[in-house]
Amino acid sequence: MSDLGHARITGSSALSRPVGFLSPFVVLARIVQRAAAFVAAWEARRRTICELMALDDRMLSDLGITRGDIASIAAGTHLRTRWTSLRGPMPLASLASSSRAA
Repeated sequence: MSDLGHARITGSSALSRPVGFLSPFVVLARIVQRAAAFVAAWEARRRTICELMALDDRMLSDLGITRGDIASIAAGTHLRTRWTSLRGPMPLASLASSSRAA
């Protein structure tokens, strides 16, 4: 049989895709994973806020926080909680200078 000038397609090259090409199923799976992670993080923040807001002011002061600190604690951006989680207890000199700056 003559090829009439057309290149013959072999089985492996017919299914090859450009480098960096992602299957639509892979893209959809990544979108679903990111959405699930976002919802899980949002739920954890919401639960933290609800639990801290349920405490009375005396209990919050025993923990060393105020109601105004709750949102930043839940978001992980609170200065004292961020310092403690990264480096251990914050030095007293740093606490005194941060309270004067505020």
